[in-house]
Amino acid sequence: MRRRIKLALYLTIIAFVALNSTWATAQTYTSPLQQAIGLYNTGMYSHALEILQDAVQKPEDGNTLGNKAIAEGYILLCKFAQQYPNMEMELDKYLEAYPHSPIADNVRMGGAAYLFNNGKYADANALFAAINPKSLDKKTVMEYQFKKGYCHFRVGELDQAQEVFRSIKSGKYYYQSVYYQGYIHYMKKEF
Repeated sequence: MRRRIKLALYLTIIAFVALNSTWATAQTYTSPLQQAIGLYNTGMYSHALEILQDAVQKPEDGNTLGNKAIAEGYILLCKFAQQYPNMEMELDKYLEAYPHSPIADNVRMGGAAYLFNNGKYADANALFAAINPKSLDKKTVMEYQFKKGYCHFRVGELDQAQEVFRSIKSGKYYYQSVYYQGYIHYMKKEF
């Protein structure tokens, strides 16, 4: 009798846990847009891109103008992350169509990083100048600062580069910024 009660209790607990985890998983994403953003944030850019492109084409999914701007912004971010070729025109079209999108600075950052990675430092520098760093998360701000400083360095704006590199006090880019500060002093013959 006791064995049956214990067995019934264990089965009830297992069923409860299984149903609860299934319910929690089902509640995690309430829309395709949220699902795609979650996939983007975990680095699953191809899958996120497919979902986003479907979401943009299906207005019945609550695709308001704000959601469309966000979805199209994340489409660009996915393409930047996957290094699609010739994305400059798509970036310009997006920023022209949605200049006040809630993720406009993230899109600018993605575009600037894309240009930076392709060696187009002058174009990247112009985009970095248009970004409000307060709208970026802490990890992205560190990348923003270093890449902005490096772009200044590459286009010959040594004083601005030195100022940006000097503002990096810790983190992933600290030692690279110290190196470039020293290199700039050497170039300016300040030793």
